Amino acid sequence: SNNVGRRRSEVLRFVPGIFESISVVPAELPFFSGTQSKHQITADGNLLVISTWGGRVIEFAPDGRAIRQSVNIFDSEYSANVTAGEAIAPGYLEAELPLCAGQ
Repeated sequence: SNNVGRRRSEVLRFVPGIFESISVVPAELPFFSGTQSKHQITADGNLLVISTWGGRVIEFAPDGRAIRQSVNIFDSEYSANVTAGEAIAPGYLEAELPLCAGQ
């Protein structure tokens, strides 16, 4: 939910059978991105949130704690947009790369 009038976006989790939604991003954390933000459930059950306009990638534990955050700093006053982010499995980048034909 972008809540454009409130300048506060939310990532909601719906609980089946209970008919309620739970805001995943804690209220005290500034989070607004009118368009383009994304989220991903990681293999360990955490939530990776891409705040495009805020220039941040934030990972949350299931209990709502922010575990890590990366900010795409532009200068001392602004952050640049982050258009994508993806959680990858541990060891993924350590795998041996395949050789091209003829090598």
